[in-house]
Amino acid sequence: LTRSVTILWTPFLLASLWFNRGAAFRFRQCLYFAVALAVPLLLWGARNAITLGSFKVLGTQGGYNLPADYSKFMEQTGGVWTSEMNKLVLARGIENLPPDLSPSEKEVRISEWGTRKALAWIRLNPEKLPQLFFLKLKSLFFDQALPFQRIVTFLVLPALLALFWCPALAPAALILVAGSVGVMLTHNVQAGRFLVPMYPALLLLISVSLSQMLKWGIGRFGVLPRRITED
Repeated sequence: LTRSVTILWTPFLLASLWFNRGAAFRFRQCLYFAVALAVPLLLWGARNAITLGSFKVLGTQGGYNLPADYSKFMEQTGGVWTSEMNKLVLARGIENLPPDLSPSEKEVRISEWGTRKALAWIRLNPEKLPQLFFLKLKSLFFDQALPFQRIVTFLVLPALLALFWCPALAPAALILVAGSVGVMLTHNVQAGRFLVPMYPALLLLISVSLSQMLKWGIGRFGVLPRRITED
């Protein structure tokens, strides 16, 4: 509810449940997840409908940020969202609002204007989308990552080798994909904050991959006791 961009994780998380064994078990897991996700969202959507006067399940956050996410400023900052840049983009939408609007009405109007502006930019600049997506991912994993995060990022590709040893870790890989897609479609921020939700999945994959490679390497050169290598 506080980070509506995580709704983009939903299809990947649902898909990951299908890696479990047994059709009946898969169906139950998907049903439990869907209900657990839908209940708070529907309650939040009802609250928004009453407060804002329109049906907005995820609130107005997206409409506020999307104009900056898809603009010339995002190209200039290398895919990084900043509050100053967002205020500059929103200024044009705010200046045309009637002065007698309530705070809620003003919030809805700005959000709707921002969504229209972002969609208009996408329609006019479809050829720029691949470059924009690349810039956002580059800023996520390299440009805005803290020094220790860059070390973790360097291990991403070896971490994916864990799937060869343990296919059951596919849900963890899908969480990384979901987080990356979320940043591509919206934006990244400074100081590596958007990498934090990916830590559990990423570190799990890295630890399994490195442990398997270490075990293979030590066993390959006969350093481990015979009983361990035979096991």
